[in-house]
Amino acid sequence: MGYENRANLPLPIALFLAADDYNHNLDVVSVTKFIKPVRELILADRVEEANVIVKDPDVLDMYKSRLGSATHARIESLWLNEDIRNKALADLGVPPKSISKIKVNPDQINKGDIPAFFEKTGFKVIDGVEFRGTADFIFNYRLGDFKQTSTFSYKDKGKEFKYMLQGSIYRWIMPELIKEDSMHIVEMYLDWVRFKSVQDPVNYPPEAIVVKDIPLMSVKETDRFIRNKIKMIDELYDAPDDQLPECDDMELWRKPPVFKYYKNPEKRDRSTGNFDNYPDALAKKHASGDVGIIVEVKSKVGACKFCAALPICGQAKRYAHSGELEL
Repeated sequence: MGYENRANLPLPIALFLAADDYNHNLDVVSVTKFIKPVRELILADRVEEANVIVKDPDVLDMYKSRLGSATHARIESLWLNEDIRNKALADLGVPPKSISKIKVNPDQINKGDIPAFFEKTGFKVIDGVEFRGTADFIFNYRLGDFKQTSTFSYKDKGKEFKYMLQGSIYRWIMPELIKEDSMHIVEMYLDWVRFKSVQDPVNYPPEAIVVKDIPLMSVKETDRFIRNKIKMIDELYDAPDDQLPECDDMELWRKPPVFKYYKNPEKRDRSTGNFDNYPDALAKKHASGDVGIIVEVKSKVGACKFCAALPICGQAKRYAHSGELEL
């Protein structure tokens, strides 16, 4: 795979965007890949096997990903530098006795130590499948992950569900290092604006960085989830497209529908009222003398545009035809 450079960026920045140091060992299943929908996992393999021609991405498409990688690398490098680390911890008011207990990436953990692992990779084999997971950080037995994202993620339950799955599998892989029943998700918002946090304190993040505490499944529950998904993939691997489970609204990044009430059905240029549920729209219709109509407007799907199975996915083609997917 190559990269286009439509903006004709100079080589110093173009190389930063094009260089890929991720471990693409095809014999090992990454956790981030495994939590993708079953439909995507199966059809993506068929795209590769059929040698479907997919347009090379542009280097600018990698901007957010590389920015996230750079942030991870800086955080790790600072924690690995003992002099810088200890001075910063002291500046933060951490007592010298506590600083001395922090051991970064230790080979052995002794009683009283505060272990801190960064970019820690673990492996585990189950039912003939080898899994790989790399944790951003594990501090004092609690898993953590850095996410550079938009403010839309602040209330996104779909993303939080994916965080839970990913974190649970990391604990399943490295239970001796990850012992806490919840993980820290550090969301760093690239588009955060202070005045918006004042305008909408309920739905907008209060600061540019918010730490979420995400509960994890037990190791036993996680093991059962993994085995069931492996079995499902094996059973459906050669099934035709229309027999594969379809991606649900959460997997599609689809927002809830909007119910629009039109008091005068002949004038659709502007609705009388928009509601996030049918009962509220119906109450408005009753209050208006039971005239007019209620129209359910489905939101667009977003995940398909970033899915490796897009070129051959029947569900995506159906949404493109209906207008629910804009390519």
